[in-house]
Amino acid sequence: MFCAISGKPPLNAVLSPNSKCIFEQNLIEQYIDQNGTDPVTNDPLQKADLIEISLTPQQFALSQSLNSSTIANNYSIPSLLTTLQKEWDAVMLENFELRKQLDLSKKSLSDALYRSDALASAAAKAFVERDQLRQELAALSSSITTVNTEPAASANGEIQSELLLPEFIEELSAKSQQYVLSSKKIKKKLQHFTSNSLLKSTEFPKSDLISTNEHFDLSERSVVVKDNDKAYVFGAADITVNVSQNADYLLEYDGIMYCLSQGKLIASDLKTKNTLYEKTVEGIEGQVIFMGYPKQITDFYFIIVTEEGTIYGYKLLEETLFTISQVSLDGPVQFVSYHKDGALLAVGNRSGGVYILNLLSPMNDPILFSTPFLAKTVFFGMNGYWLFVFGDNDLNVFDLRKDAGTLAMEPNHFDRGVVSVELDDTAKGFFISSGDSQIHWYEFIKGKSFVEKSTLPIESSVINAIILVQSHDGYQLKVVSDSKCLTYALN
Repeated sequence: MFCAISGKPPLNAVLSPNSKCIFEQNLIEQYIDQNGTDPVTNDPLQKADLIEISLTPQQFALSQSLNSSTIANNYSIPSLLTTLQKEWDAVMLENFELRKQLDLSKKSLSDALYRSDALASAAAKAFVERDQLRQELAALSSSITTVNTEPAASANGEIQSELLLPEFIEELSAKSQQYVLSSKKIKKKLQHFTSNSLLKSTEFPKSDLISTNEHFDLSERSVVVKDNDKAYVFGAADITVNVSQNADYLLEYDGIMYCLSQGKLIASDLKTKNTLYEKTVEGIEGQVIFMGYPKQITDFYFIIVTEEGTIYGYKLLEETLFTISQVSLDGPVQFVSYHKDGALLAVGNRSGGVYILNLLSPMNDPILFSTPFLAKTVFFGMNGYWLFVFGDNDLNVFDLRKDAGTLAMEPNHFDRGVVSVELDDTAKGFFISSGDSQIHWYEFIKGKSFVEKSTLPIESSVINAIILVQSHDGYQLKVVSDSKCLTYALN
């Protein structure tokens, strides 16, 4: 037997019940007095827990000879040897502590080296991706500059607009990555809505244009209803503002109304009712069905989609329109959804299905997400990786992190028809109106799909749009019919 601290045969051997190791009694007791733990396992240990071990005659003789008990008799200086013995014990304890610290230092160094290698690998990968992107941008710029220009003014304008596409891709790529990293820190919690109560009813004469703002922040969401030269904005606060009677598209974003009308983009402050600016927009061919402003990504560009499937970018400072891509469908575009990260755009119609376009690689063909039913509308989930495709009575949710067409969960079938849809800010809940004076709230059940959790009565059988907003008073549901907006408090 050898002491786990000194490494020599113990004179008075004891056993630790924690580590099952043998120790010299006076050494282990000193260690317990100093630390109160087992030297090997660091578990709490008391002197009373130690177990004395009886030695065989041979072991006793060996320990007596090695512990120099005979030296004191031979030289008659017992006090000196006792002092030396205590010094030796102290050296052994200190040596033991140093060995433990050395082991911890080796482990810490190993972890640090491992993390350093991982960071170096990630940095190298990022540099490679950056160089590839620069090469692609350089190749694209080179191919554009070699285009044979025609003397006509229209041809010069087309080349000028094409030169903006590489700038747009570079700006969107850098800012989108920054936004993704920052938004990962924001955690959204699924709310459970079980009842509603009517707060107010706001009437308007009629509506000839309705647009919704699917903002990632519920306090900024809104629905805009236009009646001739007035626009009614229903959100956290309800506001009425004058607009052009010939407006092609209206978009409210962060308290500013953007009106696209007859080759002009007019921005108005909803609080002061003042016009902030009026920009020229020339070259749009076809009816505008969607306009998006990824302000959380970049302040410089608008995204515009026409019924013919042409996707435009508009650079605000230079007042220049340029073509990003063209999606060919069997019929006009009927629905559009813009991803909150700014890089993906979903377009489609009932007969052609849903196509996803990567705005960072607009030269690539859009990806078709087919469904076994006719698509009615599409939404990108605010979690960033789910795509919701609704039909008249069905729902498919696709996982964008996997191969195209991979479902994230089992399909949903609704007994009632789908008229209007509103997703929450977690992508784990949504509202459906079915034209039966009711709105149904669904929640995601892990391992299954979406399940109806509550039914909310609505004082209207005609529902054109619904939107979920959050104000200082809590959560509200805005329900827009042909001639009024009903505001409900949600509980």
